Amino acid sequence: MGHALLPLVQPVSPVNAMTAQPANDFALIFEYGACMTDRLDTFRGDFTQNMLGELDVMTPLTLTLSDKVSIYQKMVAIDFFSYPSHYEIPMPLSGTVSEVVPANHYLFIVRNQGQTKAVEWLDNIVEPKRAEADRLCELAKLLMEMIREKPEVKHLPPSKSVCV
Repeated sequence: MGHALLPLVQPVSPVNAMTAQPANDFALIFEYGACMTDRLDTFRGDFTQNMLGELDVMTPLTLTLSDKVSIYQKMVAIDFFSYPSHYEIPMPLSGTVSEVVPANHYLFIVRNQGQTKAVEWLDNIVEPKRAEADRLCELAKLLMEMIREKPEVKHLPPSKSVCV
């Protein structure tokens, strides 16, 4: 007696494990900073640089397909789509942590395959280290480096304010 092969039912997910490519509707908002918040918005196609006490500066910015593939592949590699919407490093049993102030904060809002995933995080815990936090830092670093290398961003005026 043979066994009937049943089709596998996959849970709904913004990740297609069969491809290393983002969907055609892939877009994201990435906000980051310590004392100020810069914002990449690929839904609108712009980048806003916070000038801390001055008027923000905005410039059109579009990611290339190669940029989007790199970002999406990093998201898949770090299992971004399984992070909670508000990520925190859990308090260790000892109750002792080392913190940094001001701390970087991050907001990722990602659309892929018609679904949206948001993850926010305040990166204030220095010790103990957590692998999940390190992976989010890798994604943030990739995005920040990508933004900094864009000619549109290189031409923005530097902020005259200092964060202390």
